[in-house]
Amino acid sequence: MRSPWPDISPERRSSLDYAADRAQWQEDLVFAGYRQDEWVARQEYQAAPWGELLGLWLVFNRHLARVMRATPVDVRQCEHLRHNLDEVAWSPPPEGTPATLDYLMRDCVGHLQHHLRQIEALGLTR
Repeated sequence: MRSPWPDISPERRSSLDYAADRAQWQEDLVFAGYRQDEWVARQEYQAAPWGELLGLWLVFNRHLARVMRATPVDVRQCEHLRHNLDEVAWSPPPEGTPATLDYLMRDCVGHLQHHLRQIEALGLTR
C-alpha cells in the first residue's frame, strides 16, 4: 500500500527509523533534537482518547522493532566518531567516545521501557 504521506521529511520520521536508514549511507550519527513540549502540543495528544494513543504507541513501537531486526549487524555495530548521541540520547554515552547505531537502538528500548513503567505505575495499561 502506498504511503499517505509520500513527501514526509526525514526530520518527521522516527529518529530510530531515520538512523537505521541513514547509518547505511552516512559516516556519522548526528541528529537534530526536537522540542518535546512543542511537539506534544502540536500533535494534540492531550485531546486524544487514551486507548487511541496507547494503540498508536504499540503499533509504532512494533514497527521500530522490525526496523531494528532488519538492520544488518555490521551497520548496527559500526563505530562512528562523529555523533551527537551525548546530546540527544536518553542515556547519553560519554562525550568524545565512538558510538554505534546499536547503542542508539538499545537506548531507544531503554527509553520505551521507562515510559512503559510510567504507564503501568499509573494503572493505564487497560
